[in-house]
Amino acid sequence: MNVQDFANALMGRFLIVLLILFLLFLLLREVLCWYWKINKRLHELRQINQTLTELRDILIQGNTVDAITAGQVLDMSQTLAAEKVVAAVEDGAEAQAPPKPRPQTGQTAPSFCGVCGGRTVPGANFCGACGTRLRPEG
Repeated sequence: MNVQDFANALMGRFLIVLLILFLLFLLLREVLCWYWKINKRLHELRQINQTLTELRDILIQGNTVDAITAGQVLDMSQTLAAEKVVAAVEDGAEAQAPPKPRPQTGQTAPSFCGVCGGRTVPGANFCGACGTRLRPEG
């Protein structure tokens, strides 16, 4: 056996060991992600991002009273939902997604601008997207 054959055999074994280690890494990664519930945390982070986006849209409208009211409603519902998620995770049960906040009695759901179709907050005087007056002066 010459040096070239020995080097080829060693390279082949090295590649096989490297492939086995890579497959083992992929398997262990999935197990660790499942154990630490990383995928569930990513889902919760996406929900938080969506809620923050909704609050930002409300604040863009420029109507402070509606923003505060909506912020309180979102905060109340999210706090209650978060407590349920924490309790479910501590009990080992599958956590459910928190419910979407509903308007309190006396509030109406957001409407849309007749000009641009942008989402508007009830009681806002102007559209946050295009600036069109939503209610007549008076």
